[in-house]
Amino acid sequence: MTHALKAELRSMRSSYAVTMAALIPAVITAFVVLVDRQTKLTGLLQAETVVLSIGMLIAGSIAGGSEYQHRTIEWTLLGTPRRGTAGAAKLVAAMLLGACAAAVTLAVTWALASVVDPGIHINVPVATLIVGQLALGALTCAFGVACGLALRSLPAAVGAVLMIALVLPIIFQVKRSLHHVVEFLPYGELSAAALALGSSPASAGSQLPALAAGVVLVAWTAMIATIALTRLTRTDA
Repeated sequence: MTHALKAELRSMRSSYAVTMAALIPAVITAFVVLVDRQTKLTGLLQAETVVLSIGMLIAGSIAGGSEYQHRTIEWTLLGTPRRGTAGAAKLVAAMLLGACAAAVTLAVTWALASVVDPGIHINVPVATLIVGQLALGALTCAFGVACGLALRSLPAAVGAVLMIALVLPIIFQVKRSLHHVVEFLPYGELSAAALALGSSPASAGSQLPALAAGVVLVAWTAMIATIALTRLTRTDA
């Protein structure tokens, strides 16, 4: 497992597309901090959470779906007798990537906000802020990888996560009679972190408390990952 995990981390680090998708959220949030003068850190984190979520979904879907697009899956995940272990290693690597990207994005946001306004208020326990952001980055990136492995197509995986992240909130914002459903959809609860901060990224209806939101997101990620790993172990590309 350790060898497979190291190999997956090297693969993600060497992928220009994955690296850019992981770093762009920090760049965008830095720009937001400079142009949006906020007195509360949670105000800046509203935009940061959305950008981080979408960036990690895309980074994960690229890391998972590109294996099939470039046929490298044949000598990586499909070429090993322990496919389940290799697939699990890719999911764990995605979680580490997402957590690192979240840490960088939060550090950039916090540091620049402190420079722009040295008296900025945090408005939330520091431990809640850090743990929540790391969990958000890790789970959204793992969700993206699981989609890529399950759908076995890079365009389909990217399209699926963008549909979840962008289109579904619009639909449920317009169709207000469905507000009671949105809290149980993946993107409605992508931000257990942001919910704990009181700055939800989705405006499409009411949402669950932070703990319940985290459980919903973990459940969706586990379901997609199970489908992906089952296809990986039982069928070829």
